[in-house]
Amino acid sequence: MNIREKILFYKKIPTNDIGIMICDLNETIFSVNENKTFRSASTIKLFILSYYLDYYKTFDKIIQIPEYKYVESSIITELNTTNATIGKLLILMMASSDNTATNILIENVGFDKINNYISNLGIKNTSLKRYMMDFKAVESGLDNISTAYDTIIILKYLSKNQEALEIMAKQKNDVRLTRYIYNDNIKFYGKNGELGNAFNDTGIFFINNNFIFSAVYTRNIEREKAAELCGLCGLLAINESTFVI
Repeated sequence: MNIREKILFYKKIPTNDIGIMICDLNETIFSVNENKTFRSASTIKLFILSYYLDYYKTFDKIIQIPEYKYVESSIITELNTTNATIGKLLILMMASSDNTATNILIENVGFDKINNYISNLGIKNTSLKRYMMDFKAVESGLDNISTAYDTIIILKYLSKNQEALEIMAKQKNDVRLTRYIYNDNIKFYGKNGELGNAFNDTGIFFINNNFIFSAVYTRNIEREKAAELCGLCGLLAINESTFVI
């Protein structure tokens, strides 16, 4: 069984619960349900990053962070940080998926500006509807959503920006798309996401002077199975024909 078949039939995961797209700059390598919407979890942060890179010439502006804005899964919260520059907030948002940093960045410009920006890029099925860790909003029917296809659009866009790549390279997670890749010559710039029944990973591989873009969205799949599925997609992205799992 080759990697493509392994992905499609991996441990009998329902195909309806995955959305995958892998491509280079010119053509699609592999796709399944690429236009199906999923909970984005933290992959929505790619779109927030892109907005700031396009609309802010400098990131030196300092923003105050009152204690009542602290949320979980946040270095800012753990360290009781009271202010930070936009640049620091962007790095925290991407490198450690800091949810307080993300919420401060959203509040600084507002939902409408970010969503209009996303729409103006020709992205049709991605929307930012709530703050991070706002479970009351989720209960009321509001959630952040995206598709593998939309995510590929933003990844391709970000690949043209060296500053974006430098920030994305700081992500610490290596147990999803890159879990089976041990080649130090392959660079990876990514953003994962996980919340409730959602387990996602997205990113850019740079190999042999070429960019390869990958987006994997899953739902209702046991965490380890979803991580292994992401790993298989990473192998396919770098054109690895053999695997041992």
